[in-house]
Amino acid sequence: MNQQNFDILKERIKNTGFPESLEKELKAKMETGEPKIQVKYPTKIGTDEIEATLNFRKSEQNDNYYFNNYQVAMKQENSTTGALKQTFYVGRDNNYAFDEAYNLLNHRFVNKDLVNEVGEKYNGWSRLNFKETDVNGNYKIQSYGQGWRFDLQKALEKFPVIKELSNETDKAKLMDSLKKGNRQEVTLAQDGVEKVGYVITNPYRKVIIVTDENNQRLSMTQTAGQSESQGENKSQGEKENQKQNTEGTTQKNKPRNNKRHRQGIS
Repeated sequence: MNQQNFDILKERIKNTGFPESLEKELKAKMETGEPKIQVKYPTKIGTDEIEATLNFRKSEQNDNYYFNNYQVAMKQENSTTGALKQTFYVGRDNNYAFDEAYNLLNHRFVNKDLVNEVGEKYNGWSRLNFKETDVNGNYKIQSYGQGWRFDLQKALEKFPVIKELSNETDKAKLMDSLKKGNRQEVTLAQDGVEKVGYVITNPYRKVIIVTDENNQRLSMTQTAGQSESQGENKSQGEKENQKQNTEGTTQKNKPRNNKRHRQGIS
């Protein structure tokens, strides 16, 4: 076994968001010299059952192995459609870490520095289009670049009841978490009372969705410290994200020759 190659693979596994516990199995399989290696990582996030399969292939020229991709299969509680599956590639442009992959499968948006079809770099928000698959059976990824004009900070500022916005360090952490696609827990300060709330993004609609501890969606606040429940629960907010994945033909499928499209507007 090539120890240097193993050390590189360990680092890539770590950077992709998988635990060090997988290294022992990988090493044992590398020592056998088999041409293809699979390492499975079963876990549970909330009520979602996840199994990630990490795929490695040995070079035909030497004894080096390459971490090509990993497949995530997610089965949600009470689902009647079976597990959702998606393969995420490693070592190419537009890579997604394991936590980001999980959030994409949960119909959420992830913010990344991306590269478009003509090799131009841009920053954009991505989501899976659950109505379209490619030749490999993967759901197509839709991305919305700067031309889409979703400003996360401005969207957050419409909800001054979020306590984390009053501190620059906490605000930065909140924004970083939302960019990874997380449904982030926050503190809501309303009428002198603090309670738990949650935030997710919907860049397609150019909004964020804020729910309180009872999963009721909050309206955009007009004055600091005041908000108004609309009686819409969190599942409705999540469904709004899912609804966007079923809305007709996306801009990405329409021919565009202008500069906006080349910068990643889809």
